[in-house]
Amino acid sequence: MNTTTEWQGINLDGSGKYKLVFSKENKLRICSVRCCRNLKVEEVYYFQDKLVKARRKICNKCRSRLYRANNPIKHAYRSLRASAKRRSLPFTISFIEFEQLVNKTEYITNKGTTKGALHIDRIDPTKGYCAGNLQVLTCSENIAKGNRERFLGKIKEAHNEDPF
Repeated sequence: MNTTTEWQGINLDGSGKYKLVFSKENKLRICSVRCCRNLKVEEVYYFQDKLVKARRKICNKCRSRLYRANNPIKHAYRSLRASAKRRSLPFTISFIEFEQLVNKTEYITNKGTTKGALHIDRIDPTKGYCAGNLQVLTCSENIAKGNRERFLGKIKEAHNEDPF
């Protein structure tokens, strides 16, 4: 997370956790986070055979922002797992192994899309996301590695043999 103490209605309190900043006027069915103002989704569920409406102060969008701010490693793990599932890649790394990799490389504090930002890369792209196949690279190193692998793949296809 960035070093700023406020981001889209989420403030860093003294204990190191993020909390929501509520606006002064509360209107019914509108999210009470200061800069959000989305309509809330009312949850309906059964409790002791009675239909109950849950009234919350915040919308689901703000709840998910708050969760991501307070659990950045778990959010990064889940988004990487969802990306692997979407691309039909095997994902066998556990959360504990991912957490160890992330903590020793400061991935969470420096991740992003700029040139010096960190990305999680598979060492062997034919394998999936497994414990021995992950490394943390900068964005520019990751792009250069991908370009190099595509170039060597085209040469191998053209010659049907290893060029070196």
